[in-house]
Parts: sequence; structure tokens; C-alpha cells
Amino acid sequence: MRERVVVLLALLIMLTPLMAGSQGSITVGFDKKHGLPSAKFPELKKLLEGEGYVVKDVETISEDIDILVIVNQTAPLSEGEISKLDSYVRAGHSLLIVRNIVGVVFNAMPTNDSLCTIKVIGGCDPFEATVNPTYFKYSREVIVKGSSLSLSVNLSRFLISKEVWIDKDRNGRFTETDPRQSNLVLMVGQNYGRGRVVVSSVDFFSGALLSQKDNKLFTRELFSWLSSPSLAKRKYEEVGSKLSSFVNMKGDLDRVGGDSSVLLSIANSINKSLESVKAMIDRGASEEALSQLEAIERKINDYMSFVSKIVVVETKLSQFASYLEETRKSEPNISLDKFYDEVSRLNSEKRNVYEKWSAGDLSGANQTANSILNRVEELSNEAKSYVAEQKERIKRIEEEKQRNVMIALLAVVIVVIVVVGFLLYRRRKEEYRVEIRPPG
Repeated sequence: MRERVVVLLALLIMLTPLMAGSQGSITVGFDKKHGLPSAKFPELKKLLEGEGYVVKDVETISEDIDILVIVNQTAPLSEGEISKLDSYVRAGHSLLIVRNIVGVVFNAMPTNDSLCTIKVIGGCDPFEATVNPTYFKYSREVIVKGSSLSLSVNLSRFLISKEVWIDKDRNGRFTETDPRQSNLVLMVGQNYGRGRVVVSSVDFFSGALLSQKDNKLFTRELFSWLSSPSLAKRKYEEVGSKLSSFVNMKGDLDRVGGDSSVLLSIANSINKSLESVKAMIDRGASEEALSQLEAIERKINDYMSFVSKIVVVETKLSQFASYLEETRKSEPNISLDKFYDEVSRLNSEKRNVYEKWSAGDLSGANQTANSILNRVEELSNEAKSYVAEQKERIKRIEEEKQRNVMIALLAVVIVVIVVVGFLLYRRRKEEYRVEIRPPG
């Protein structure tokens, strides 16, 4: 079964990156003013919404519609509408046109096949044919000669029939009276400005067709390819905003005394990369742009994480140095020389962090920064424990001194009391002494 659409799948898989989960913001608009509304294709709508697309019906072209779908033209487009459609696609949106609309809008001319008849609306009416290998109901060759969207340049042939026949007798199978042709181009696509256009001569999503063979896979890949311009444009804006946030981190570095010159140099380099990506988007290389943007975003995220770490390093070192200064002033008897020496050494290591970062060695810079953070944490705990021990030691010495002083004072008091008592005793003894003298 897979080989029946091998041409389409091989091409789209090469062109379309994996964008799982990213289509949620992509809006598909069915132009009900000029074609059929989405209600006519319930299975397609269900499939797209299941993939995360927003599906709605519109009557005018607007910037909030990422992919415009026009199926079976029901009304002609004016010159002004064609001009607006041209600008819409050039600006980075996509357009899927199916069946009769081809001839009117894009001047897509039919082949010289006599079986192809011109209708009033214009273009070539699709054959009522059965495309046996792919189970598409309609097919005809599309040869684009128009200049409106320059579709004749660098066309991507998305789908080529293996064999098509005209079911003249309408019996649902090939008979000898049914003309047959092989290798007809059923669908073409092209980058146009920043956007993309796909022109299909077949209806591959009506009724039960979507469930036939690989048509669902075909549809997913097709709409994924059409989504790329909008996704690339939005990703570009998102990454640009993230770069601005990265540049704003200069203020955080400046506040903690860090070296923000490296940050500005790196931001300038990233900005140049973004300019290159913008050129890719402008020339329609959406997949390549998305790949580059994802790489740039990862780089910015890494740098932002690293700068946050540097801010912590600068802050922790500064806080520890302040702690040492405050401790030295409040506890002049405690020697902190070994901790000051460690701070000096860590500041030298910190300079190595900036040098490695500037040289592009982010991994080495991260390792050194982590080492500094770990060491500062160890020193902080060690210093606090050391200071507490020293304060306790000094306290014990002071208490011992006070006890000794108290003991000395007590001894002095005791001695004084003893001396005073002795003196008082002698005095009282002298006062009460009885003298016996002989008569006369």
C-alpha cells in the first residue's frame, strides 16, 4: 500500500520536519465565499482538529489565518482579491487550492488532452476517473503557466498518478472503451515569497476518500508542510523575544559586579545568526529556518541558565566576602586570613569562568562555576562553624578570666576580712586589758 503514494511521501518527509505538538496554534480557514465550507468535509475537519489545528470558515483573508483552503470554486475572485491573496501568501501564509479554482486564480492551463473540457468558471474540469493505485476519485494533469504566483518556477510535484482512466461508461471499473493515461501530475506545490501554495487537481478528502489507503498520512504531511511558514515566522519572533530577555540579563550581571561584556558579544553573534535565519524565511526555506531556530533557542537557553548561575556565583562570593568583613569588625580577635586567601583564589577562578565563556567553552565555564559555587558553600559553612567555635573559645577564656578575677577578688576579700578581724580582735583585747598594780 505504501508504494502507491511513494512519490508524495518521499518528498514531503524530506521537506517536513517533525513538528508534533506545534500545530496547535495553526489556523486553517476554509474560504466559504469562493469555495466550499469546512462542513462539507467533516472527516477532514475531524482529522485536522485531532492534529491540533484550529479549523474555521472565513469570508475574507486575514492575518490570523495561517492556511487558506479553497475547494471547488463557487464564485470568481476579483482582481483586488487576487492581489490581496498574492500579498497574503508572500507575507508568510499558505494556500491550498483544490480543483476548479486553479484556472481562475492562478491561470493554470489544462493540457492539450481532448478529454479535458473547459467549463464556464474557467480551468479544466476534473476527470470523473478512478485512480486505482491511490483511490483518488478525480485527477487531471496540472500545467501551470500563469504569472500571478509564478508557480511554473521550481515546482514540487507532490503527487503523480500511476494510472488514470476516464470512466466513460460510469461502471466504476476500467474497460477497453475507457481512455487511459499514466504519470499524470495530480498536485504541485511551491514556496512563494515567505509562504507556500499547493495546487491540487484531485479531491482527496471528501466522504470516505480520507480513509482510503494512505490518504490520511498524505493529508497530515501536506498540512504540516503548509504549516511551516507560519511556524517559522512565529518561532523567529519567539526566539527574538528570548534573545531580548537574554540581553536584559546584562542588568543582573551589572548589579552583582559581573562582566557583562561577554554577554553583549554573544548576544551580538546570536543576532547575526537570527538575521541569517530571517533570510531563510524570506526565501521560503521554512524547515531549514525552524531547525536553525531550535538550535539558536537551545543555545540561548543554555546561556541564560549559565548567566543565572554566574549571577549566583557573583552574589555568593560577594555575600561571603561581606560576611568576613562584618565578622572581622565584630570579632577582631578571630583570625580569618585563611578564608580571605580562599576568596582571593576563587575570584581568580571566577575570571577563568568568563575567559572560558568568551572562548566558547560553555561546558568548561559551567564546570568551573559549579566548582566555585560548591567551594563557596563549603567555605561559608566552614567559616560559620569556625567563627562559632572561636567565639565559644573566646567566651570560655573570658569566663575563665572572670572566674579567676572573682576568685582573686574573693581571696583578697577573705584576706582583708581576716586581717581586719585580727586587728579588731587585738584592739578589743587591748581595750579590756586589766592592770593590777601594788598598793601605794
